[in-house]
Amino acid sequence: MNIGEKLHQDHERIKELTDQIKSGQKRSQEKLLGELSKLLDVHMKAEERIFYERLMDIHATKFYALEGYEEHNLAKRVLGELQKLSPREDTWAPKFKVFNELLEHHIKEEEGEFYEAAKEHLDEDELEEMGEQFENEKNRKIARKISRRKAA
Repeated sequence: MNIGEKLHQDHERIKELTDQIKSGQKRSQEKLLGELSKLLDVHMKAEERIFYERLMDIHATKFYALEGYEEHNLAKRVLGELQKLSPREDTWAPKFKVFNELLEHHIKEEEGEFYEAAKEHLDEDELEEMGEQFENEKNRKIARKISRRKAA
């Protein structure tokens, strides 16, 4: 699978989790948000390392990478604020709505403009290789988290 397909696969799981959070009971929302946070952490780090770093190398796609970094930073900040709140608090639902809209916007752009620009400047072999690298990077990050938990 190429990088676009790998990103889409992760994005579908992200959408599933956000849909479950929106429709869930308050007790399950916290747990699901924790699961979403772990998924986003690994996804964003691997995406930045594999996809965005490569986009930074190409003048015509550098803007997309920079925009992606900014959107990630904003999403991380809002996610951090959400995690400090309880779903029972009045501000939690509107903040989650904004967070979800950020994610939806980012996913739409990334799978559209960002990936289309990448396809114009990278050949299919490189896109496939990036897909493998992305998956390997995610697996390394997950393994590192597991080993840290065992050591603690």
